[in-house]
Amino acid sequence: MELSINEIAYLLGFEQPQSFNMLSKQKTDQTPLEFRRPVIKCYSFKN
Repeated sequence: MELSINEIAYLLGFEQPQSFNMLSKQKTDQTPLEFRRPVIKCYSFKN
């Protein structure tokens, strides 16, 4: 099961997903989606 960025933001206590995006960009220089792309690519397996 893969959570959406919005679901992750809400689980972390953010009322607005945009706040999660801005904080992530500010602290890591990447949005959550930019962070996720290479991780998913690295862990995706083909049958």
